[in-house]
Formats: sequence, structure tokens, C-alpha cells
Amino acid sequence: MNTVLADTSQAANCDHIPVIDLSHIDSPYFEQRQELSRTVYDAYTQVCFFHIRNHGIPESMITRIHDVAAKFFSVADEQKMKFYVGNSKKFHGYSPIGAEQATGTDDHPISEEEAMGVLSENFVIDYGTQMDSQRSEGDPLPPDTYGLYGDNQ
Repeated sequence: MNTVLADTSQAANCDHIPVIDLSHIDSPYFEQRQELSRTVYDAYTQVCFFHIRNHGIPESMITRIHDVAAKFFSVADEQKMKFYVGNSKKFHGYSPIGAEQATGTDDHPISEEEAMGVLSENFVIDYGTQMDSQRSEGDPLPPDTYGLYGDNQ
């Protein structure tokens, strides 16, 4: 799969990683926000991930996050396993290589015998919407349907 950079948002397909421009996320025009939502939905449902541009996150913060992530993933597995996602009631934490299974899709399921461990490790954290400095008093959070809001490990 190739990364294709573009000046505008792109339709999602599995030939490339979509690039989505978030500049209309706060648009006063409902149609622009609706089109952005449709673009994000298409990327998630057709490709499962995408690159974003015009997100407003300073490059210095992105660099710092990459540095912290590189430091975490460079420590010994025993240290990382102290934060194992399986110990979290909120599904936050570290998942080692092979711990997650590729199960296919609804249209093309994979049997348990065919499933293989995903060849990547990851760390899942909660955004912390309750602590968002831009959230105003009385601003409702989206419903926590699955009980996933909460502390990180």
C-alpha cells in the first residue's frame, strides 16, 4: 500500500492511504462538516486508517510524542508488559507483537485456525476528554456506550 500525498482530501480505496484535510472541522457550514464526516467514515470503513493534514497540532508536539513513543518501545518487553492491555478494564495499555489477531472482515471472515497474530505492537491511551482544556463547562461528552472512558495505566 502506498502513501499518496495530495492537496485535498481523497476518496478512500485500498490502493493508497487516504489523506484527509481537517481544515473544515470547525466550519460554520454544515455541508462542509458533513462532507468531512463522510470522508472520514469512508476511509475508516474502506481502508481502516488515514493520514490527516491541517489538524492544528504543532510539529514540536508531534516530534515530542514520537520521541516518547520511541523511548517506550525501546525498553525490554518485561517493562512494557507492566502496562499490558489485558490488565486494563478500559482496554488501555500495551499490546505486544502477535497478541492481537487478524480476523478478517464481515464480508471475508478468517477462521480461528487461519487467524494470525498481528506483527506490530501498540499502546492504547484514552484521549482524556474529561481533561480537554477546550471543553467548556456543561459541554456534553459523547455517550460512553461501552464503558471505555477512564484512566490510562
